Amino acid sequence: PAFNPPNPRNIRKLQAEAGPYLEALEAVCRADGGHRREPGWEKFFEPQPTPIEPILKGRHLIERGHAPGPAFREMLARAYEHQLETGESNLEALYQVAVAGRGPSREELSR
Repeated sequence: PAFNPPNPRNIRKLQAEAGPYLEALEAVCRADGGHRREPGWEKFFEPQPTPIEPILKGRHLIERGHAPGPAFREMLARAYEHQLETGESNLEALYQVAVAGRGPSREELSR
């Protein structure tokens, strides 16, 4: 957390990567001189309004006629990465990203 600004994107990514170890990571950060860290580091551990777990699941793809296979994992990963990058929580929008093959570019996100 000390190297990235505590913006929503970075918070979502850290919380997703920490998964069930988020509380332990917070305890380590506090024990390791939290008072010496950049202001706002605590934001990395606050509950987020956007779910950190993937919204688009394999069952959603199956319901829409996709057969499990090699592309399945890529589609789910693409949608999840887009969810973490942008905070998107609309299932239909995430599905569109999954089947389109890519989400918006970084330039499109910064506009």
